[in-house]
Amino acid sequence: MICKYCKEEITNKKRPKYCSNKCLYKDHGKRFTKRKCQVCDKEFLISLSRTKDKSRGKFCSPQCKAKNQSQQQMGKENPNWHGGYTVRGDGYILIYQPNHPYCDKDGYVREHRLVMEKKIGRYLKPKEVVHHLNEVKDCNLEDNLKLFADEREHQRFHNGAI
Repeated sequence: MICKYCKEEITNKKRPKYCSNKCLYKDHGKRFTKRKCQVCDKEFLISLSRTKDKSRGKFCSPQCKAKNQSQQQMGKENPNWHGGYTVRGDGYILIYQPNHPYCDKDGYVREHRLVMEKKIGRYLKPKEVVHHLNEVKDCNLEDNLKLFADEREHQRFHNGAI
C-alpha cells in the first residue's frame, strides 16, 4: 500500500493508510492541536475531539499522569478537605488517621473501629470485626458496637448460634 500523505510504501501494518504517525498528524493537521504536558512541559499532539473532555489532554503519557497524581496534595492541604472525615459509598464513615497502623492507602480508618479501639484501650487486630447492633453503619455509639474475634464468630452471631 501507499501512504496517503507522502506517497511512500507502507511497512507499518498498524496504520494501513499512513507510513507513520508523523504523516498521519500532518495529513490531519486541522484535527490535531499541540498541548504542553502539565508535568514535564513537553509538547504533544492531541486530537481535537479529545480536547472537549476536560480530563483528557493534560499529560503527554500515562507516566506523567501517574506522577501528577502522586504529587497531589494530601490531607489538610488538599482543596477537597472536609475536616478529616468522609462517608464511603457503602455507608461507613472514615476518619483521617494517617499514623494509624491499619489505615488504608489514603490514610483513613473506619470510625466504628476507632470507637471500639478507644473503648478497649488498644488497636484492633486486622481480623477482629466490629458489628453494629442496630445495623446502621453510620451509628457509631459505643453502646451500639460489639466486637468479634473474627468473621467466623461474627457470622455465628448473625445465624443465632451465639
